[in-house]
Amino acid sequence: MERMFKILCSQENDVVRSRTITHLRRDLKFKSACGRVLNSSFKELCDRLLVGNDYLQLAQVFHTVLIHDVPQLTLRMKSPMRRQKRLTYLTYSIILQNAHL
Repeated sequence: MERMFKILCSQENDVVRSRTITHLRRDLKFKSACGRVLNSSFKELCDRLLVGNDYLQLAQVFHTVLIHDVPQLTLRMKSPMRRQKRLTYLTYSIILQNAHL
């Protein structure tokens, strides 16, 4: 995954750095981004209180989101599982909308 991130970063006009996206007066902080490429852990994306609008904003800011350290999901992880499902659904919907343009 790290190799893929480096390859994608080589195509961006930016450096690898932490990134804060301000959305609806909230700061969404991420440890590793480069241009429009986000390199995030599952915990950073799905194990904190993010809602559908946050994921839509991320999809508008980043053209690529790499998710690493995805744990084996169990029924004890209902909230992170719901967020992961929402993230996947919303980003896939955006991809389909853009394909029809």
